[in-house]
Amino acid sequence: MTLNQIGRFKVGKKLGAGAQGTVYLCFDTQLQRRVAIKLLDRSVKESAQRGEARAMSRLQHPNIVSIYEAGEQRGLPFMVFEYVEGELLSDQIRSARLELPLTLNIFRGILQGMAEAHRAGIVHRDLKPGNIIINPDGVAKIMDFGIARLLSEGRERDRSRIGTPRYLAPEYISRGEVGAPGDVFALGLILDEMLTGMPVFSGSSQQIVLDSILKARVQPPSCFNEAVDERLDRFVLKALEKDPDARYADAGDMLKAFEALKGEPVEEVDGAHGTVEFLLRRMRRKSDFPVLSQSVRRINAMSQVSGKDAGQMASVIVKDFALTNKILKVVNSAYYGRFSGKIGTVSRAVVVLGIQAIRSLAASLIFFEHLGDKQQAERLREQVSAAMFSAVFASQLARQQGENDTEGFFLAAMLRDLGRILVAFYLPDESREVERLQQLESLQPIQAQHQVLGVSFETVGIEIARQWNFPDLLTDAMKHWKEDRPPTSETERRRMLAAFAGDATRLMAEQGIGDSQAVSRLLERYRKGLGFDRKTFLHLSRNAMDEFKAYAKVLNSDISQGFVSKIVSGSGKPPATEPVGDAQPGGGATLPDGLTETRILNGSNEQEGVEQAVTAESLITPQESETLLMDGLQEVTSLMVADCEISELFNVVLETMYRSMGFRRVVLALYNRQSGEVMGRSGFGDDLEPFIKAFRFPMKYSVDVFHGALKNAVDVYIANTAEQKMQQDIPQWYKQISNAGSFLLFPLVLNGRPLGLIYADHPQPDALEIDKKKLNLLKALRNQILLALRSQ
Repeated sequence: MTLNQIGRFKVGKKLGAGAQGTVYLCFDTQLQRRVAIKLLDRSVKESAQRGEARAMSRLQHPNIVSIYEAGEQRGLPFMVFEYVEGELLSDQIRSARLELPLTLNIFRGILQGMAEAHRAGIVHRDLKPGNIIINPDGVAKIMDFGIARLLSEGRERDRSRIGTPRYLAPEYISRGEVGAPGDVFALGLILDEMLTGMPVFSGSSQQIVLDSILKARVQPPSCFNEAVDERLDRFVLKALEKDPDARYADAGDMLKAFEALKGEPVEEVDGAHGTVEFLLRRMRRKSDFPVLSQSVRRINAMSQVSGKDAGQMASVIVKDFALTNKILKVVNSAYYGRFSGKIGTVSRAVVVLGIQAIRSLAASLIFFEHLGDKQQAERLREQVSAAMFSAVFASQLARQQGENDTEGFFLAAMLRDLGRILVAFYLPDESREVERLQQLESLQPIQAQHQVLGVSFETVGIEIARQWNFPDLLTDAMKHWKEDRPPTSETERRRMLAAFAGDATRLMAEQGIGDSQAVSRLLERYRKGLGFDRKTFLHLSRNAMDEFKAYAKVLNSDISQGFVSKIVSGSGKPPATEPVGDAQPGGGATLPDGLTETRILNGSNEQEGVEQAVTAESLITPQESETLLMDGLQEVTSLMVADCEISELFNVVLETMYRSMGFRRVVLALYNRQSGEVMGRSGFGDDLEPFIKAFRFPMKYSVDVFHGALKNAVDVYIANTAEQKMQQDIPQWYKQISNAGSFLLFPLVLNGRPLGLIYADHPQPDALEIDKKKLNLLKALRNQILLALRSQ
């Protein structure tokens, strides 16, 4: 039935439709103006008839689309809104990630509008990017208060659930609880989506989305956007707390916290919080800190979220070229010699060593890379070395004590002096003054720290560790242990072993391992908690030194040798009866089916300049590229024989392709029978998660390069996506998600049946020339995936 008239309003085109009704552009014949009318479904009729629309119609604010009136048309309720020209926020997010200043400016307007609504006692209940429009002046206006609720007192309850599932608050899903905190939760989701370019919660079904909202831990937006700092992370995560009482009380409260973000904190040190904020500002001004902070925080976020597999963890690490090479160097060193065979990919290293071990290793490497090699710092090098030795000693001690999570003890001991090291590096004058007060005025360390900083090194370290997303179990273990009793919990156990490792390291560095009286006094202090003798202590020390030398040798050998020498000698002499030991240092054919300039990679001819296949940015030479491909192929072959998980094999193949060829992204896409689509499944590279989610197209044939590659089972190279002839072969869905300059397609076709494809791209055109040998190696890697799929 055609709808021509709603009361005095002449109905024009349909503007959109949602879960609660349909919106039309209409003309008010009485007031001679355009309006938007939402014709509500019968399910929300009762809500619309309660008179709440009258209260909302009095709500006037620059960031709220005004409601003029409400009525009924043929038994259906309708709402008359101000008509605003502009672009939906959801469309802006989809088209491109918003720059941070613009994001914050738009979100401020949204908050201001909702703060006014909450002051008037009105909750929106359906806040989402699709209900926010940005007018031509860049002003955000909140739409669709059609299912809003007036709150008389407290939080009311709904018997039936309405709203958009992805933006519902946990308490509304589980209990039907309606209130301002529910809007706060939705506002947090909106800001997170603006910052990252993708929704916080998603899934293949509504139930999966709702379960994720109730149970899944939200990752900080900085994991996906390096421009986001710790304070903005905290702001978003507070809005997304599962418990409504832990969130901001309402949008007004949230607006106050948001406005506080844009002002620079005062420079004066005001107690512990002021010191940490001051230190963070100083750290951010150093060019290396953002790298250090983001790397640690991302790795921690990945290691704590359930359901994250080896490939996802590896994808975080491989973005840092230097970190990747060092991790692989270490896992193939003597320190990890108990593992047989060479490990050539981070994906495999995560599977073999475990996520927690890789987290410890990555944190250690970052420690050395960014803190241990600075000019100012012979003493800083010593402090970093002491922290690392203490960590190795703690892991030895944990094994001796029968603990399973040795990596947890390793990290607890390593990070125990984090505050001292950070202050020495970023606040050297203050650090030297603390030392002066201890040496010349005989102040106790904690007194000197408080006198200079207003806070202890321990508190600084714990606060920074929390900034970096280390779990509570670990940050609690960083606290001082001075109890003369056995530990009574897992946290206390970690705290005690980390403290003993730290005290033992200092004793060895200052007095030497041969000082039997000092060792005896140390063991007596920890007798009730540990209860082992001097012989055991010396055995642990010897093992720790051997491991530390092997571990540190591949990180920074000048650190290890100097520090081990100091431990052996101290101010005393090595023991005579129990020696520690010596200190060891393509053009081609074109596709049929109407496709134009698509090139088939058949390896039959070589192009001029093929040796430049790997770009300078990748830091990989052509010879190294070939070696990485061959090593990866060998590793995949070994996995096939070992009957590994198919996802592990996928990860090794994709990581090998990504690292060896200097691609920006490599994605595996597989056919999904239920949806009838080829869908992104896993991969490596920049902005990966949103890209994988958006990488999907119907298997039903159409004339484009993706279907052509699958139908004809040929490998394809698009050298320049901007060429006019090429544009007609590239499908629209791909143009919307990628701005790559060139890309490759390796179809996965088995017995004439297409199963999916491997996609790889580069930001620049004509950047992926591949010689015959590399092409054959890439094809061989692809064929291993085919073999794995055939065996399923």
